[in-house]
Amino acid sequence: MIWLPLLPLWFVFNLLAYLLAPILPLFASDQFGMSDNNHYRRVEPRLPEWLNWFMTDDNSLLGDAAFAALHGESYWSMVKWLWRNPAVGFERGVLAATIKPSDRLRVLGSPQVSDAPHGCAGVCFVMLGWYWNLVVVIPLGSRCFKLDIGWQLKTYAEQPHRIATQPTARYAMSV
Repeated sequence: MIWLPLLPLWFVFNLLAYLLAPILPLFASDQFGMSDNNHYRRVEPRLPEWLNWFMTDDNSLLGDAAFAALHGESYWSMVKWLWRNPAVGFERGVLAATIKPSDRLRVLGSPQVSDAPHGCAGVCFVMLGWYWNLVVVIPLGSRCFKLDIGWQLKTYAEQPHRIATQPTARYAMSV
């Protein structure tokens, strides 16, 4: 149960990320990197490497295409992106699960559980080695309740070949 002792560290670092979000874009510079959820690479505002615990690795500070279309490309849109995705680099680095190709994958429930439009309500519990992920989606009228805790392993249940190609899984604490 290493997840629970990491929770206070996650909470403190996320609080720090929320507090620093209005300051962090001041350190941004145009850099080449992944954009729009890893769909392509381009030059966009990104934080310097020494602040990478506050960055998303698959987007710049402008966010993905949907976020950028909704919020534009401004200082405040970068702050909003950092508030929406606090400390992702910390969750994918320091707190991440280390996945080995030899780890055993166990799945209870449906990996298709999702809160996306036309999603699927239900429960999915995934274990991969010593790490685990619980995802619960309950419809509430036109919205839903979603719980995602543990490490983000549901994608490994959806696509088991990722075990050989993605050696880390992000720490998850989302309600």
